[in-house]
Amino acid sequence: MFFLIWIGLWSVAASAAEVQCRPSPNIPGEFGAYNSQGQLIGDYFFQNQKDCLAGISKADRGLVCAYFKTPLKKPFAIPYDFKTKVRMRNELGSLENCVSKLDRLTPPRLQPAIPSSDLPFLQSHCQTEVRLDVPGGSMEFVGVRDQKKRKTCYAETAAQMRDAWRFAHTDRNYDQPTRFLEDWDLGGEGRPEMILEKLRLDGDPIPESKFFMVYESTPTSVLVAFLDRLPNSQAMPFAPLHCENVFKSDSTYRGVYEKGEISDTCRTHITLIIGKRPNQDTGRCEFLIRNSWGENCGPLVDPWKCEKGTGSFWIDAEALVANTHGWTEFTETK
Repeated sequence: MFFLIWIGLWSVAASAAEVQCRPSPNIPGEFGAYNSQGQLIGDYFFQNQKDCLAGISKADRGLVCAYFKTPLKKPFAIPYDFKTKVRMRNELGSLENCVSKLDRLTPPRLQPAIPSSDLPFLQSHCQTEVRLDVPGGSMEFVGVRDQKKRKTCYAETAAQMRDAWRFAHTDRNYDQPTRFLEDWDLGGEGRPEMILEKLRLDGDPIPESKFFMVYESTPTSVLVAFLDRLPNSQAMPFAPLHCENVFKSDSTYRGVYEKGEISDTCRTHITLIIGKRPNQDTGRCEFLIRNSWGENCGPLVDPWKCEKGTGSFWIDAEALVANTHGWTEFTETK
């Protein structure tokens, strides 16, 4: 009788989309939720098969409840999108509460891909190469920075934006590039526009800067906005806030949802866009990224390659935009 019931429960689990309940290999009586690749979902096993089946009861909607380790140390059941491998934000609770929340949740949708019909229009904005670090460009005299030796990526990026403006607007006689950040780093928590605004209010001769969030914008409109901000080498650099995963660990990574929200797997980082060009082989647009990880750019995955000694590398424009949460720029662009 028990065997028949157990088989019946297993058939229910097997029908729950791509998730199954399987016995723990090490703890008798406990069960884990496993995805179609045989990977355990969560950090802890359920105490019994009944709880496990409850946790995967909504797997046909792409959501399950699984136990994860939390700062509270005691494992909590958390709604989890097993297709995108992302935990829902701020949704901790008991298994019972978690399951009840699944009915009110819908799986987040990642930013849609740029339609192929938009590509010719985008390519018209990216027909020639533009670099800001060439002779006469706004980044010509802006040195490469390394956040490991100083402070955060926010502060290092703000420093480069400040130097680009100062160099471009003082007849090239500005010979005091930003060196020390301790007095205006805001404890490592301030985005570049916060740091730059503090400097401006303290009397630094730079214009106002603002952060623009990717909210209801389409990837196409964001990409056009970025391309149009680089008309020539005298343009000001701007700083996208994005998931570093796409160039540090997985070139196919996508970590920004519709309306600009970021996934829990996204490791946010901020860099500068200082150039654009069409790829000679594919015709696709690429952006030149100035990083803050030293002259050799830091760790990069294929196909992105560092221009050694410059701290910069080229990346597919669509891949960057698909992982962009927002960006900082000066309100004056010349």
